[in-house]
Amino acid sequence: MSCTSEKGDEYRKIEMEELRQRLINNKVNLVYVSYKDSLGNDLSPELRALLNQGKAMRTFYANRANEITQIRLTEYSDDLVFDEIQIRELLTSPFNSFQRIDINCEVADSLILDRFEKDQAIRSQSTCGFHEMSIMDSINQQIIISLMEQCPWPEDPQLIRAMWFIIQHADSGFMAYYYPRFKQMVRDSLLSASTMALMEDRMLMNHGYPQIYGSQIVQKSIYRLRDSANVNQLRASVGMGSIEENARRFDFEYVPN
Repeated sequence: MSCTSEKGDEYRKIEMEELRQRLINNKVNLVYVSYKDSLGNDLSPELRALLNQGKAMRTFYANRANEITQIRLTEYSDDLVFDEIQIRELLTSPFNSFQRIDINCEVADSLILDRFEKDQAIRSQSTCGFHEMSIMDSINQQIIISLMEQCPWPEDPQLIRAMWFIIQHADSGFMAYYYPRFKQMVRDSLLSASTMALMEDRMLMNHGYPQIYGSQIVQKSIYRLRDSANVNQLRASVGMGSIEENARRFDFEYVPN
C-alpha cells in the first residue's frame, strides 16, 4: 500500500529487511532526503529538536522511482528502538574497515570452539589488561565474522552460543548487523532468550537508551532501566534470575531508583 502526501506524490514505506539490504549495499543516500512527521507533514519544532538530538525514530519511504527520498519521524518507541539502532549502525557499515580472510568451512566447527575458548580464557586471566584483550577480540572477530559470512551457520546450540559471544565482544556495528540473525536463532531454539537479552541490553546502552533486563553494569551500578518496577518479571520472562541476585554476583546490592 502506498501513502499520498499533500502534494500528491506517492510514497512506499520501506520495510526493515529491505532497508537493511539497502544500507548494507550502500544504497541509501541521505543527501536528498526530506524529513517529515509520521503522516508526511512538515516537522513540528518538537520533532525537529528530537532529530537534532538524535532521539527520533526513523521510518524510510521511497518515491515512485523506488528512491528513498523521505524519512518520517516519531518520538521514542519501544517497538522501533532496535530498528533505529540497526539503522544508525548500518548507515556506516561495520564492514567498511573489515578485512575478510579465507576460511576452510570444513573445519568451521572446530575453529568456532577454538576462538571461543580463547575468548573466555583471556577474560579469566587476572594478569591480562584491556590492550591484550582488545588484540585477542580483534583476531577472534576477524576469523569468526569471516566464517559467518562464508560458511553455513551450524545447527548446534553450543556453536551458535560461541559465535554469539564473539559478536557480543565486537563493535556495536556487528551486533546490530547480526542482531536479526541471532533473534532467528532464538526462535529456532538454537540460542536462549536469556543469552540474547544480554546483547539487547548492550545495544540499548551503547546508544544511550535504557536497558530492558538490567544485565549491563557500570561501576558497580545497574545501568539505567526502562521499567525498574517490572524488571524482575521481564527477566523471568527470558529465564533470568532476579536483578538482586545478579547484582550480588558482582559484589554490590541493587537499590531501585
